[in-house]
Amino acid sequence: MRYKYRNNPILIVDHYTTIEWKVEEMIGHLVLNQPPNNSMGNLFFKEMSDLVRNVIPKEKINAILVYGKGRHFSSGAELKDLLQNVTENCPEHLDSQANEQPDLLIENLETFRFFNRMPIPVIAVITGVCLGAAFELALSCHIRICSERAVLGLPESSFNLLPGLGGVHYMLNLTSPLKTFEIVLGGHSFTSQEALAWGVVDKVLDKKVLLDYAVRFAKFLQGKYSQVYIKKQLSEFDKRNEKQCTH
Repeated sequence: MRYKYRNNPILIVDHYTTIEWKVEEMIGHLVLNQPPNNSMGNLFFKEMSDLVRNVIPKEKINAILVYGKGRHFSSGAELKDLLQNVTENCPEHLDSQANEQPDLLIENLETFRFFNRMPIPVIAVITGVCLGAAFELALSCHIRICSERAVLGLPESSFNLLPGLGGVHYMLNLTSPLKTFEIVLGGHSFTSQEALAWGVVDKVLDKKVLLDYAVRFAKFLQGKYSQVYIKKQLSEFDKRNEKQCTH
């Protein structure tokens, strides 16, 4: 594993291909790094697994920001890899035993759960497209801040699949069961404004200020996390910004 510094005090782990991990001012930046779509193939999940097991636990950080390089957050799992993994990792005997899941899916699920279980705030910064597994990654974060033109959704049902990385569980915690099943079974995409109205995202802003807002909010939180605390602090942070703008 190699580390290098660029313009101290930014620490960058440079041995990944599909993601980038860097730490700046005690904030971890997880960048999905396969533009333009930042799709999630087998290598992505392997590198994410390594990151959450071998890198992040050793870091001294107060928050994590998750976002995509370029225009989009991520288009989600690469369909070819996804279907191949489901086929190869689902023996015929699983068909009659609904409680069993393939080991690979469990490993990927645990990788995303890692972020939700973090004792520090994890913030998804969503621009452009955020679909399928990418949306499940965003849902596993504690707070979601979206650009005005972001498009979100869980399209797995279009391929005769269901979300397998925690998306249904997180949706049920954020919005009504009816809306959750409408989104999951319908497979339709929706706008960030709709997501905000349903309680699925927490803030919608102009894309130009999105990442800067997330960084300042992460610093404002000072490493403290609980779901109730973050919601309250988001409101307090906005009020403080409004006061500063009026002076």
